[in-house]
Amino acid sequence: MKYLKLWGMLIFAVLIFSGCVAKNQTIQADLNTKAVQTEPVLPSLDERIQISVNSLKLVFVEAGTFMMGADAESPGHKVILTRDYFISAYEITFDLYDLYCESAQKVKPKDEGWGRGERPVMWVSWLNAKDFCNWLSINSGLDPCYSGITCDFSKNGYRLPSEAEWEFAARGGKHSRNFIYSGSDVLDEVGWYSENTETTQAVGQKKPNELGIYDMSGNLFEFCNDWYLKGYYEISPEINPAGPMRTEIDTTYGGKRVRRGSNFNYDEDSARVVHRSAEELKGKDFGMGFRIVRNAM
Repeated sequence: MKYLKLWGMLIFAVLIFSGCVAKNQTIQADLNTKAVQTEPVLPSLDERIQISVNSLKLVFVEAGTFMMGADAESPGHKVILTRDYFISAYEITFDLYDLYCESAQKVKPKDEGWGRGERPVMWVSWLNAKDFCNWLSINSGLDPCYSGITCDFSKNGYRLPSEAEWEFAARGGKHSRNFIYSGSDVLDEVGWYSENTETTQAVGQKKPNELGIYDMSGNLFEFCNDWYLKGYYEISPEINPAGPMRTEIDTTYGGKRVRRGSNFNYDEDSARVVHRSAEELKGKDFGMGFRIVRNAM
């Protein structure tokens, strides 16, 4: 009888233990299921590209007439732009350019240890910039503008602005108040330059200009589509000037393209909306970036 009681107690204990183990296993399985269910699903590269493309902020620029240049960039001359266009509100950032590099299997440019994200992309050449434009056009369902180094301005895709389009937008288009810099006569209000920073800064932190465009004075120089010719203003057509022909320029090192807007490492003079300079076709450094335009069709 005594042994029967002991066996009964042992069996009861085994049953209780088995029930506890089963319950613990059920609880753990539930926890594992919940962990799997709550683990975030990261978007694919294609999804990230579409999110970024769809969120690209563009500013509408209505066609118009203005006086381009000034005494220091003489001669000042009348320019008539007959095409409405969109221009990116910000310089192209590392965030978007890095997606392009991942998609096109390109080496990502350096950031000098200053950070990437919303800072403007640098260490890119004019050739890199035009390739990016074609990639962005394709991923936006638009027709690429560039074939080799030639731009077809009739296409609806993204491209670099002509020098005239760049200056007109920097001045504020039809809403211009004729500021010295893009959006103000006080550079510190609208731009990053040698007196207020030692590096690039995230885009869009300063005041925008009259059209709502940021950082067109300072932060980074910006490529234009035009070939550079110092005396071009003397021969420039009045309507939709697009720069000299390649046969008209010095093609040493491949020729130079116009750059505008100055950068964080320069003084006030080069940040004026009329200031022009140039960069070699393949040139790249920590002071060069770009923004993009497309026709408003």
